[in-house]
Amino acid sequence: MTEKEKINKLKRFEKKLSERNRKKIKLMFEDFSVALINNNKFSVKIDIDYSKFEEIAKKYLSEIFYYNVHSTVNFFSKLFGWQISKNKLKGIIDTVLNNHNKKYAAEKVTKITETTKKLLNKVLTDSQRDGLGLKGTFNRILEKVKEMGINRAKTIARTETSMAINTTSFKTAKTAKIKKKKWIHLGGAYTSRRNHQMLNNKIINIDEYFDLGGGIRCLYPHESGLQASEVVNCNCLIIFV
Repeated sequence: MTEKEKINKLKRFEKKLSERNRKKIKLMFEDFSVALINNNKFSVKIDIDYSKFEEIAKKYLSEIFYYNVHSTVNFFSKLFGWQISKNKLKGIIDTVLNNHNKKYAAEKVTKITETTKKLLNKVLTDSQRDGLGLKGTFNRILEKVKEMGINRAKTIARTETSMAINTTSFKTAKTAKIKKKKWIHLGGAYTSRRNHQMLNNKIINIDEYFDLGGGIRCLYPHESGLQASEVVNCNCLIIFV
């Protein structure tokens, strides 16, 4: 299989996985809507329980990451023909999941919750300015949550998918004792970053860092800890040579 064929196959895999995750994130916001309705049935004021949203988000994001990691390990092993024992594959999965859960899972849920709270607070402020009553304001909130399930779901799903694929493929390549990696830039007109374009087709040793400029370095695109400006809507990936 040529490199181009591998990249195209990887793009199709990522697209399929991202679409699955988008549907899951949409369900996450739908569950939040149900929780809002149940929590405000007999309320004389609007009560938005963000701790409940965190609970819902944690459940969905954990399931998504778990599925992504398992799928990616199997996909890359087959795509590159790496001979890795079942025990080592299990070790990769356990390592990636444990590292994610310890360092990044809670932070991710917090960030998504904070953005959700900011957006809904704006709805409350705008509704008060417009003189809406309790029912009108609550309906606006439900509409906003529904909108999040469409617009934000796509962005969250794409980011989560890319992060899991790049993280897991890197760990799998290390286990297979691969020596070189290559940055592939797949950005479109609205998602291209100049510093990412500059790295396109750059080959370096597996343990070397890609230099994104401004003192920012990473082992692979979407590495955990990178700032949002380097990962949101980024379509870059790594392959191994």
